[in-house]
Amino acid sequence: MEYDDRHRIFLQGVLNMGVVSRSAAKNLLQKAYTIRGDSLPTQSSELSLILREITYSINKKIQHLNLAIVKAIDENQINKEGYFVLINQLDRSEELTQLTQKCMIEFAPHELEFLKLLMDEMIQGPKSNTADEENEESDDEEHIPYFRKGEIMETRALNLGSRLKSKTLKPLEAQAIIDKFIEKKWLRSSESEEITFTPRFIAEMETYLRPVYPDDISSCSLCNKMVVKSLLCECGKQFHLYCLGAAIPKSKNRDEVMSVPCPKCKASIALRQTSSTQPGSRKRSHNEEDDE
Repeated sequence: MEYDDRHRIFLQGVLNMGVVSRSAAKNLLQKAYTIRGDSLPTQSSELSLILREITYSINKKIQHLNLAIVKAIDENQINKEGYFVLINQLDRSEELTQLTQKCMIEFAPHELEFLKLLMDEMIQGPKSNTADEENEESDDEEHIPYFRKGEIMETRALNLGSRLKSKTLKPLEAQAIIDKFIEKKWLRSSESEEITFTPRFIAEMETYLRPVYPDDISSCSLCNKMVVKSLLCECGKQFHLYCLGAAIPKSKNRDEVMSVPCPKCKASIALRQTSSTQPGSRKRSHNEEDDE
């Protein structure tokens, strides 16, 4: 396919939108074809072929810039839906201590430090703040905040601003930085005030995440691709939500199904894990900590 206005319009759309769904991609193509005076094929197979050809041609043009348009899947959805995202393909494993400062030049150093704190909590779980603990009265039992990998509640995220080494962030300052990450399509916030990673983040940061979090980032036991927001079975296997969702019969409403059998051991896996359904989730007493 000859490089023309269709490619330029599609690339501009991806640049402006950051994360482009299939329906949005179709709208971009429709606009491009209309400008050329052509009709966009309506069959899904033909549309998929055109999208592959266009992204392939664009990637050949921009590969010398270490950029590429790739397909990414949203880990937060039970239905497997692909998105087109423009990513920087620079190997981030070479700058692990600087959190991709060469790639994410639109962010200040203290903003990237804040992102690193958010990533640590979202991937490894809540960490205690020694200074805060010294000012709190000790209880017989320490409450460990409920942790679901790949997300963090907005209130807790704002509180992390006080833990920066380079600059202490007030809640309003922390909120402004989070909003900036959301605007740039690195993070997203749900109606229930949960902050999660976007498909763009997952696609672009894999070369950073795997070496930095080797004990916390694994591969889905079904598709063998990297999974951050994983669903854990008691047998130790981890899965994408959408991979487990694919096993639900089409006759059922996936949004209403609460659990599915593990594809490996057949144990029940809760699709919407809470503190009571997540394997190994519990509170720890001070006596247990002393024994460790």
